[in-house]
Order: sequence, then structure tokens, then C-alpha cells
Amino acid sequence: MKAEGATEERCDCLAKYVHKHFSDNEVKLIMSNQATDPDFKYKVEEVVRLGSQQCAAEE
Repeated sequence: MKAEGATEERCDCLAKYVHKHFSDNEVKLIMSNQATDPDFKYKVEEVVRLGSQQCAAEE
């Protein structure tokens, strides 16, 4: 499933951005939708939002 305007380059950029902010184990939790802590979920949303903006601006 692709988001509107998503490119392979933008997806790679976002993946790298997320990995800079979370450990491999945290990324596994995020990808398996097993993160339950509200503060952690908020951090994930913020990192993805900011990373998406930054990657879009780099294109």
C-alpha cells in the first residue's frame, strides 16, 4: 500500500529517519503494531510526521 505522493526514495528516507530515532526492537514493535504505551505511540506519530515532512522537503 502506498501513500499519495510516495516514492521509493521517500520511503527509504523515512525508514532511515525512523531508524535514527528508534532501536531495532522498537521498530519491530511499531511494524507489528504492538506498541501499547500512549507516550511511545505519540513519539512514533511525531517522528513519522516530522520525518515525512523532512523527506518530502528533500525531493
